[in-house]
Amino acid sequence: MKSRSEQKLEQLIKALERDPEDILTILNLGEIGDPQATDPLMKILQGNYRDDTREFAAYALGNIGDPGANGPLGAVALDKNEQYLLRETAVSALGKIGDSQAIKLLIKIYEENEFDKLGDSAAGVLRELGIHSYYGL
Repeated sequence: MKSRSEQKLEQLIKALERDPEDILTILNLGEIGDPQATDPLMKILQGNYRDDTREFAAYALGNIGDPGANGPLGAVALDKNEQYLLRETAVSALGKIGDSQAIKLLIKIYEENEFDKLGDSAAGVLRELGIHSYYGL
């Protein structure tokens, strides 16, 4: 028999499949923090959805903290064709994950955007993670 939290997770994932742009469902999945929600949220992040929907998916992925999301979050953050706020949310989510792969991506984001706001955001996240010596961060 499934626990109440497992049932809720299943219901939210099914709700997300029915309506991938339901922001409350996305946020609830992030709040629960179960890695089972990583794949459905990554599909939204990588999909052809509104920027705000994708931004909330990035935020939720950060809350979950699953390193499996590093690649898609890094790709969004590094894509100069993406909206700035989405890229910045992906940087923040990488900081919440904070493993070695996320740190490498954040350093790359910093290097490629050193002289703009996104570079400043990546530098701030790296400092919060205790990475101070890299390029004088």
